[in-house]
Amino acid sequence: MNASVRRRTEIVRILLGKHQVTMRELAEEFSVTVMTIRNDITELTFDYPIVTIRGHGGGVKIDRSLMRRKPLLTHNQKQAIEVAIPLVNTTHAASLTEILNAYG
Repeated sequence: MNASVRRRTEIVRILLGKHQVTMRELAEEFSVTVMTIRNDITELTFDYPIVTIRGHGGGVKIDRSLMRRKPLLTHNQKQAIEVAIPLVNTTHAASLTEILNAYG
């Protein structure tokens, strides 16, 4: 997976975890320019209902009312987690199951 794909996957995770974030915050998080983040957001809007709000108090967010489920794990990642679940302790198995449910 190349750097832009990894960054975009992480941007989606951040947007799912927070109500709203600015492009400048994302740029700082990933040590890239705001223009790079704008390009990432543009690409992500093809797969996710991302909304940008301009001006004071603005930012980027995912409109959860329009969100369709899109897995964030690759097929191989999903298989690796499924193989690992029976091999770890109960607490880790529960955490891995949560990851599969949330991102798989």
